[in-house]
Amino acid sequence: MKKTNIYIASIWIIPLSLFIVFCLYFYFLQANEGIYRFKRLFDIKLPKGTVWERLYDSHGGFHGDGESLYRYTFTVEGETEFLSYIAKDGTWSSLPLSDALNLLMYGGTAGNRNYSYRIAEEVGLPKITNGYWKVVNKQGHRDIDMKYLETTPSFNFALAIYDIDNKVLYMVEIDT
Repeated sequence: MKKTNIYIASIWIIPLSLFIVFCLYFYFLQANEGIYRFKRLFDIKLPKGTVWERLYDSHGGFHGDGESLYRYTFTVEGETEFLSYIAKDGTWSSLPLSDALNLLMYGGTAGNRNYSYRIAEEVGLPKITNGYWKVVNKQGHRDIDMKYLETTPSFNFALAIYDIDNKVLYMVEIDT
């Protein structure tokens, strides 16, 4: 009789335990999704204590096309660590954005062409004038320059902008 009770109990306890572990794993994975996403795209581990928030996300559909905006805030120590990383890394640029990125993010005219993308307005990214930026082109190693802007039918990139005045890091991800 005791063996039967142990067997019945193990039939319920093992799957229930696995279910609880599975749920906790995905809860913590979801809780840090913005941190992992930034690390995967920019190959940078954000400082401990970084708080993130997804401000906008229109990704959906079969291919997952859309735009998203994330905001990251650091502790005082985290900000110092992040600024130190930017200084050493050498791949971050001081604002303003390149001409091509500026046209993609805010629209405008170049030559005799009008660019009406205005991605920053759509996702709610504030105009930042003092800070650093870095872009990752998810379509390959090619820079996002004017030629790319004129010849590419779709855009898949992530742009990080650090706002020095407000001590906030933003990440915009575009998939068209």
